[in-house]
Amino acid sequence: MHRTLQPGDIIGITWGTTLQAMIQQLQALPIPRVHVVQTLGGIGPPEAEAYAADLSRRLAQLLQASVTLLPAPGIVQRPEAKEILLSDRYVQAALALFPKLTIAYTGIGALTTNPIFYQKDEQLAQFYQELVQAGAVGDIAMRFYDAQGRPVHTSLDRHLIGITLEELKRIPRVVGIAGGTAKVEAIRGALRGGYVKVLITDHETAQQLLP
Repeated sequence: MHRTLQPGDIIGITWGTTLQAMIQQLQALPIPRVHVVQTLGGIGPPEAEAYAADLSRRLAQLLQASVTLLPAPGIVQRPEAKEILLSDRYVQAALALFPKLTIAYTGIGALTTNPIFYQKDEQLAQFYQELVQAGAVGDIAMRFYDAQGRPVHTSLDRHLIGITLEELKRIPRVVGIAGGTAKVEAIRGALRGGYVKVLITDHETAQQLLP
């Protein structure tokens, strides 16, 4: 990560266990005038290690950077709640930084292994079925796409608070961190969609991604 960062960078961070593992392996290295931005609301319980706010704080500490958190859940129960949260000035402060991001680090999720849908929740089960029927294979920051990298829109979108695929594509440098056989199709879709400019993965996954 240190080789890809430059003084003055505004860094977007999503969530995920692979991204978490990478940040845990980083050595502290201050970089001047760097700012870290949480780009997806909290996913899962606050005590979860892969909680987006926690990852953002950890990275900011390692870089001795300032940080802007996105103080909202990543998935809200009702669209009306989303509208209320979007009017909050602290949420607006984070969203206002999305167009200014110069680099983003993100996990890449496969629909079939996404831990969010492991929860026994009727609403989440409905979202999952909609995504399956729409042909979704993977996601970045809970924004889903199909095998060709085309965005997949379902009712879940009305419940999400975080960066969109369109906003992600405008970021000059997007580094995807993901690996494993179960994620090959999702990673390939992310590359085809142009959501990721640099991929960090394992040798076996890289071999499977080759034409």
